[in-house]
Amino acid sequence: MTEQLKRGRNMDQIRWGILGCGGIASSFASDLQHSSSAVLKAVASRDAKRARKFSETYGAESYHSSYEGLLDNPDVDAVYIATPHPFHFSQARMVIQAGKHVFCEKPVCMNTAQLNTLMAEAEKAGVFLGEAYWTAYFPLVKMLKELSEASLLGELLHIDASFCSKLPDMPEQRWLNPDLGGGSLLDIGIYPLAFSMHLFADTPGTVRSMMIPGSTGVDIHEQISLSFPSGGTAALTSSFRFDHPHVARIIFRHGSVYLPDFFHPRDMILYPESNADIDSMEVPDAVEMHKIDHVNENSPYDGVHFSHSFQGQGYQFEIEAVSRCLLELNGGQAPEEYMYGVDRSLEVLGVLDALRKDWNLVYPGETSI
Repeated sequence: MTEQLKRGRNMDQIRWGILGCGGIASSFASDLQHSSSAVLKAVASRDAKRARKFSETYGAESYHSSYEGLLDNPDVDAVYIATPHPFHFSQARMVIQAGKHVFCEKPVCMNTAQLNTLMAEAEKAGVFLGEAYWTAYFPLVKMLKELSEASLLGELLHIDASFCSKLPDMPEQRWLNPDLGGGSLLDIGIYPLAFSMHLFADTPGTVRSMMIPGSTGVDIHEQISLSFPSGGTAALTSSFRFDHPHVARIIFRHGSVYLPDFFHPRDMILYPESNADIDSMEVPDAVEMHKIDHVNENSPYDGVHFSHSFQGQGYQFEIEAVSRCLLELNGGQAPEEYMYGVDRSLEVLGVLDALRKDWNLVYPGETSI
């Protein structure tokens, strides 16, 4: 166990610090109370008043008006980084150099070169480095992943997923500002991309795309086509131009799965064919299962609706998983059953790099991709 964890007063909980006090940090802090393996110890913002209000709202024991103050806090084991992504690399390096574990919002870095550097430094320091791709931790997504790995519906053939959110043309705002890593791909397009790579458990062999730039030159819409070595495919859409549900359809050889909101799912509908093997599916206690009649006349199972009710927005699933991992690991490697590993993050960033290279989309501070 690392020295940071050895110094913990309560070895049943990881003591968290939050770097950045914006909207996503608020969601993380609010849902942290639903994790039995985590406690919020400290928060940090460059704005002292903001940090103090945040700490009072979410029950942190202390607050800091500098990031350095948070990193010097001996009562913090792990730091969640919740700032805009162009700052992730430098801030994660600070956390690693302070000897604390890092759990960073997505994308964990702007490009693969940055992440390779962080991975090497984290390994040398003996601390954990992870990306907060929360979708992978939801119980229904874990069920879907297990269903795919066990081939209960046969071979995974195709994924169709979209993440679209209509946003105004406001160049100074984060979503369009190049200095803040603006653009649909790194902001929301990463979700369907990482989702498809997570289910296929592979890197696509072929990547094709169409991109529409906005007024600042960053992407505001893209359609991405992936081909995987298995022969499977994916069709992905990401856009700031219009609203559309975060739907995903997953097609297998002997059935299909529909997620009305793959981003943070509470419902999943399975449509098996007659030769699908779903009787062996393991359903978590918290997930309810209901049969849907007359969906497919060739299937004895008809449709199956899985529903999962939970408190908050669902950040507690990644918080609990990472906290349990940190309590158990003896270095920087996480038990696979708990984690969306940083190796997968590196593979996803590689595809993001390739897409941006095709589009000639280079952000300030990058000399190349």
